[in-house]
Formats: sequence, structure tokens, C-alpha cells
Amino acid sequence: MDTAFSEAFDGLVTKLEGWFATIIHYLPNIALAILVSVAAYFVAKYVNNFTYKIISKE
Repeated sequence: MDTAFSEAFDGLVTKLEGWFATIIHYLPNIALAILVSVAAYFVAKYVNNFTYKIISKE
């Protein structure tokens, strides 16, 4: 019983280490995606305000 628990725990630790390594590997891509999303938000906000000003003048 103790051996089965130890093997299951080792398997879980191995799986979690793999996930952690994958997250570390993709961290630059995640940071870039966040940066692009924030930039797109501000560009969309600027375009929205600019469009509203043009339409409201007429």
C-alpha cells in the first residue's frame, strides 16, 4: 500500500514538474500576448474616441 502511494505521488510530482517546465518555456509568449492585448485595448480606445469626435461634428 505504501509503495503504491509513493509511486502515485512520484508520478504526480513528475507531471507537475513537466507542467512547470512548459509554463517557463512559454512565458515569453504569454508576456507578449499580454502586451499586445494591452496595446490593442488602448489603440481601440483611441480609435473609438477619434471616431466619436468625427461623427459628433456633423
